Amino acid sequence: VIGAIRDSTAIPFRCEARFEILKFTLDDAQSRRHPGKRKLGHTVNIFVQTSQTMPPYAFDRIARCSRYGRRLLEAQPHLIEATAAQLDEPFARSAMQAFLAEPPCADEDALHRRMRQLRQRVWLTTTARDLAGSADLAEVTATWSTLAEVCIATALDFHHAALAARHGEPRDEHGRPQRMVVVGMGKLGGGELNVSSDI
Repeated sequence: VIGAIRDSTAIPFRCEARFEILKFTLDDAQSRRHPGKRKLGHTVNIFVQTSQTMPPYAFDRIARCSRYGRRLLEAQPHLIEATAAQLDEPFARSAMQAFLAEPPCADEDALHRRMRQLRQRVWLTTTARDLAGSADLAEVTATWSTLAEVCIATALDFHHAALAARHGEPRDEHGRPQRMVVVGMGKLGGGELNVSSDI
C-alpha cells in the first residue's frame, strides 16, 4: 500500500472472503520537497484479507511513520497480502525457519536474497503490531533477536555443508565432527535487539 501523506481513505468492500480495499495516494518525494512543482502522485488499490483483530489501517500507519516502510510497500505491494494474515500474532521462530528452508537455496546469492525477503516480512509484521499497540517492547526485541538467531544458524548450516562437501567434515583429534560456534554477546546475547541493531 502506498501511504497517503495528507489524505487516505479506506473504502469498505464486501465479498465472500471479506476483503477491504485500501486506497492511498502518495506524492512523489521530489514534489514534496518542492511544493511549487507539479505533484507527481499515483494511486494504488490493494485488496487485503482483513485481520480479525488488527486494524485495517496498519499498513497506512507504517507508510505514514516510516520512509523505509513507504518505499518498501511502494516497491513491493504484494508484501501486504503476504503479511496481512500474520498480524494477529508475533512472527514465530518456526515460521522464520520454514521461510528460509523451503525451497532450498541453490547458492549463496539465493540465500542472501531469501534472508532479505524474510527480514522485510518480519519488519512489516512487527512494525505493524508495534504501531497498533499489539506488540509490547519485549515482543519487539524478542522477535528481532529471534530473526538474528535464525539467520545466523541458517547461514552457518549452509556454509558448513558447502565447505564440508568441498574439503571434508572437520574433526578433532578424536575424530569427532566439529562445528563453528557463533557467540552472541551484548544485545544479541541478551535477546534485546532492535530494528537498528548492527547485526
